[in-house]
Amino acid sequence: MYAAKYGAADLRRTFKTPEGAYKLKSEKRYGRMLYTIERQTTRITLALLKGGEEEGWYVIMNVGEALHICLFDACEREAVRMVRFRRDTWPVCHCFAPAEDDADLLVGLSNGEVVLLSLRQQIQFDQSQASPLATYTGSHRPEDEVVCTAVTWAASEDPTQFVATFSDGTLRIFDKGKSISGADIKFNSGTRGVAPNDTIDLCCGCIHDASVSPDGTKLAVVSKDGLLRVFDSNSRQLLTGFQSYYGGLLCCAWSPDSKYVATGGEDDMVSIFSVKQGCVIAFGEGHDSWISQVAFDIGQENTVENAGTTSTFDDEGLRTSFYRVGSIGQDAKVALWDIEVDDDLDAAEVLTPGGRSLSSGAAPLEMVADESIGGPFARHSLDSQQENGSDGAGVICPAIPHRDMDIKPPITIHKIHRDPGADIVFTEDFMFTCDCTGHLRCWWKPGANAAQPTKSPSSNTSLAPDE
Repeated sequence: MYAAKYGAADLRRTFKTPEGAYKLKSEKRYGRMLYTIERQTTRITLALLKGGEEEGWYVIMNVGEALHICLFDACEREAVRMVRFRRDTWPVCHCFAPAEDDADLLVGLSNGEVVLLSLRQQIQFDQSQASPLATYTGSHRPEDEVVCTAVTWAASEDPTQFVATFSDGTLRIFDKGKSISGADIKFNSGTRGVAPNDTIDLCCGCIHDASVSPDGTKLAVVSKDGLLRVFDSNSRQLLTGFQSYYGGLLCCAWSPDSKYVATGGEDDMVSIFSVKQGCVIAFGEGHDSWISQVAFDIGQENTVENAGTTSTFDDEGLRTSFYRVGSIGQDAKVALWDIEVDDDLDAAEVLTPGGRSLSSGAAPLEMVADESIGGPFARHSLDSQQENGSDGAGVICPAIPHRDMDIKPPITIHKIHRDPGADIVFTEDFMFTCDCTGHLRCWWKPGANAAQPTKSPSSNTSLAPDE
């Protein structure tokens, strides 16, 4: 009935990979909004509440002017709660991290504000209007029309700080429970206008996405100028980065071991960047349009065919790891990539012009400072480097010619949405995808037992398949 009513009857409901088939479990169109370029960003967040009547996993998704909170095992049903914000303001991004004080859900808004919510309270209260514990903002003026483009907690468990990025090219760090003067913030008091503790002006145009590494030590930021920048989370100093082949970078994601960053953007390619080696180790081609989001498959880390296998050693004694990366693009396609990495290689051996190693006589890539390729560098980091006696050179890997790229084909690529894709999220047993109009689809991954109840990611909550 859903497929007939909303014209999804011809959409793919299964597709194959080397290890088996992905099968559609359920789907739902939340909001049923029409696609518009001004509000094309739709994001998925998974959240776990422990204890109380609300215990369980939830799927949080922004569509149009509302934030939809849905039961993990019933995404095809109506949302448990639909949260709206102030008039002419809509949610753009969001993230969740468990917290003892239940102040766990951040939502970035189209007016440049970040609101802190309690997911448990929003579910408990039978109301559609948001009940912010606190509201954070920068020095933006209303006439600037600045949008909060990404929010991320600085730690995955009981965090105290978070990072927010904005369309004016600024990155701001906030303390959840304290104002800039150090005074404690009283939650549930409608506290508004909390200023950031630190601001980094990248002067790069719009910052499109940001992500903190799983170990909490590094922050990855991608922006309109086509740069991936990786910062030290504590010192805020630039560590490394790279320039895209063409256009801006739109999304980024960390590998579970915090060693690699996957990016996608306006060059229609997925790039896998090694933080340790300071260069791109693989490019993925297959999409016909911009890439909206990338993600590492947590159930496929260190494996190509079977989840759970460990790193292997090749004939030369080098340790080899395997990663599965997924991407969704504005061509409405999902692509999966298998990346094989030699962990023990140096940067010069991994990527040099023409794909040759230094031992074959090729010259190494010349690393350049940010100022020479993408406009002024972050003033905050330049000042820090000059104080430490560093000139800031040798941190950004420049774009390389297409002929010199190590290009990987996708192991599978299929059109699974009718409208431009927006987000992709993996769990141990499922893959979630959504498009820009609010169409959410949940897929059984190969190896997940669709005939028996399975467990939600990292929980003991049973998730029964659809009949």
